[in-house]
Amino acid sequence: MNKRKTLIIGLSFAIFVVFAMVGLTYAFFTASVGGNDRASSTIVETAELKLVFSDTQKIEMNEALPGQSVTKTFTVENRGDVEIEYTIDIENLTNTFVNGDLVYSLTSTNGGATANRKVLPTSAGTLETASIAPGITQTYTIEILFKETGSNQNTNQSAIFGGVLQINSNGEYRYVPKWYNTCNGNENNLNCRVIATNTTQSDVNIDYAYTSEGITWTYNSDMIMDESQITNGLYYTEENTEGNERVYFYRGVVENNYLVFGTHQTDYKEIRGYYSSTSSNYERYNSLAECNNASSANFNCEEVTLASAGSAMCWRILRTVEDGSVRLRYGGAATQNGDTYTCPQTGTAVNIGTNQQYFTSDSNKNDVNYKTSSIRTTVENWYRDNIWKNGQNTKVTNLIADTPYCNDMSERNVNEYLPIYDSYFYFTYFGAYDRLNFHKTNASSNPQYKCPNSTYAYTVAKGDLTYPVGLLTADEVAYAGGVLGINTENFSYYLNTGEAYWTMTPFDFSDWGANVFLLQRNGSLLQNTVDRTYAAVPAVSLKPEATVKRGTGLYNDPFVINTD
Repeated sequence: MNKRKTLIIGLSFAIFVVFAMVGLTYAFFTASVGGNDRASSTIVETAELKLVFSDTQKIEMNEALPGQSVTKTFTVENRGDVEIEYTIDIENLTNTFVNGDLVYSLTSTNGGATANRKVLPTSAGTLETASIAPGITQTYTIEILFKETGSNQNTNQSAIFGGVLQINSNGEYRYVPKWYNTCNGNENNLNCRVIATNTTQSDVNIDYAYTSEGITWTYNSDMIMDESQITNGLYYTEENTEGNERVYFYRGVVENNYLVFGTHQTDYKEIRGYYSSTSSNYERYNSLAECNNASSANFNCEEVTLASAGSAMCWRILRTVEDGSVRLRYGGAATQNGDTYTCPQTGTAVNIGTNQQYFTSDSNKNDVNYKTSSIRTTVENWYRDNIWKNGQNTKVTNLIADTPYCNDMSERNVNEYLPIYDSYFYFTYFGAYDRLNFHKTNASSNPQYKCPNSTYAYTVAKGDLTYPVGLLTADEVAYAGGVLGINTENFSYYLNTGEAYWTMTPFDFSDWGANVFLLQRNGSLLQNTVDRTYAAVPAVSLKPEATVKRGTGLYNDPFVINTD
């Protein structure tokens, strides 16, 4: 069979496209609805396929003004039992716009294709390529925009646009294997190396109310120890992920997830003041003058270099992403002896800034929004100066994936009585508060990798971020071994550096201020107001094709990513 399955979708329709398998081939089906501008609903179906056109297919943009746009929605559903690849095409196209002034953006749910203001072609063809797992529904919104350039656009004064959107997949059966089932022969790929160098096990028996040390606490701060919950190593989950795709993650005491990737382009220094002339305990300051004038911790004020320009960047591998990318957390500067690197094992050298506010105030609910936060500016400026390098560092940046960074601002609003103040306060609790606060929900902690609302899954492609870099989420910390609570310390797991640092996960908002989760110095998850100062520790993701040049993942023999 060499036919091509074409599902024709009018751009003005919300539709369902259902893929199904028959033996080893696709069920063939072609549906075309044309010249019916008054149709209110058109349904075409076979035993395997069902298409619902809820409106007419006609779309056009004639004599539009700069800044005007049209937006349409459609849905793709896979009711088969294997993953399917397909293309999103534009056909019957008329486009007389010039100078690249007509652009399209595409957003989606559940791992569909995305695009951000790409120039719309002038001839029919493929816009984007995507894949869809069995049992998954992907909802798309496409916007076609006559962009405003701020200059004379009279050449497009009478321009017209019209077309038909199509979803196409090959008529022949095309099996798309899971990335982790392709590791035989691809052992040098970082994601496969992670699996090959560990014994993996499911997280089905993990109770996330326990730290990776096997300890939890009752509401009255009574400690409970359960040796069956001592969990160290590489685990995987297929629940609470995007599309229920498998995610591998490190948890607990881990010693083989060190990695070298990239090179610092600028020096990173901090100012320290000690509590006495012989003390090793110190505070950090923004300047030597601030240190010398401090009321305490003002001894032996000095500038300490944590990373020098030219030094290699260390990272800790956190987990795989659903598409096979690998999420990393920054881990400081490597020391180098020839071709041998040594990475910091813990301590303050693993951040890019210590006295960092998440936001400059805490009086507004939106102060927890990472997109508008000052911590995002800190992290992206660091990426710009050390990794992006004015677009000249392509051997490094071409390996960095634009994976989503979840800033879950989904809300639950309640009035809560606080007897210590003998009053009621209005609280907005954000999504992770209920997921991770097992005392509050009277259940186990339930972290998830899936962002509950795609609106808060920030990417460069959607225009949320300038660079593909973010922070860890509180859920990622929970998977790694951290637990929410004042007494829930966990000093041993690999994410604890002995330094408190921000996540990008909102906690709550009330008259007391806006709070965000952070990882405490003792390894526990806790919250604090966004105008407080803690460390910033960036996270990036490497693409599935990133390969390991050498190394075993140990701190003194880290994986070295091939950038040749």
